[in-house]
Amino acid sequence: MKRTNDRMQRSALVWALIAAFMTNLTVLGAGQIFLGPAGSGTWNGSSKWLTGQVGTASTSYDFNDTASGMCAFVISNTVAGKENRADWRSEQFSLGPAAGGARPITFTFAYKLSDRVQPRNNIHVQLRFFDSTGTNFLAERVIPVGAHTSDSAMTAYRTLTLTDILAPAKARMADVWIDANIFEPWVSGTAHFDDISVTTVPRSIGFKLTVIASVVIGMGASGVLLVYLWRRRAPVLK
Repeated sequence: MKRTNDRMQRSALVWALIAAFMTNLTVLGAGQIFLGPAGSGTWNGSSKWLTGQVGTASTSYDFNDTASGMCAFVISNTVAGKENRADWRSEQFSLGPAAGGARPITFTFAYKLSDRVQPRNNIHVQLRFFDSTGTNFLAERVIPVGAHTSDSAMTAYRTLTLTDILAPAKARMADVWIDANIFEPWVSGTAHFDDISVTTVPRSIGFKLTVIASVVIGMGASGVLLVYLWRRRAPVLK
């Protein structure tokens, strides 16, 4: 019975090592690392976004016309003048492993401009970078959508993706700001935004190979130890 239990324990350990190895491979092969912003497409998360509206401009949620998920952010204005403006702004989020430009960032979002876009009308979508305190603005990437992207009276969402963005050296925090009729004119009606995401890449291939090599060496050493212990405990045949 004791020998049977010993074999079962050794077998369980071997399978545990194999499972750990496969888990490492799965994790190392994972895709982009999500950084933020929180609540970019769900009702519960949307409460974490700040919103402002002045004059005739407005913001709202749409639960029926979304790119995916439960709701989309809506921003709208039809009357000229700086006194009519609106915006959505996410809470700040940490840049994590992409802080200080350590890794490239991918910024993606879906949008739909339901009405005819007037000439030179654009809504600004801004990925903004801040220092560790979150109070000192450092830089931004601005994506004007509308006349700039040649979109008008859209019947379906379009997704824009910007890759290889490097944060400034002192950047530790970021946010996403969507604004209408603030920096450029927007009197072209309603716009929907959804699936807003800021991600970065996992560690380099070299680092992954080092980790895999370490795991393999560890498994090999464990196997040698198991064989050694088994031989010491095995009965000697005479």
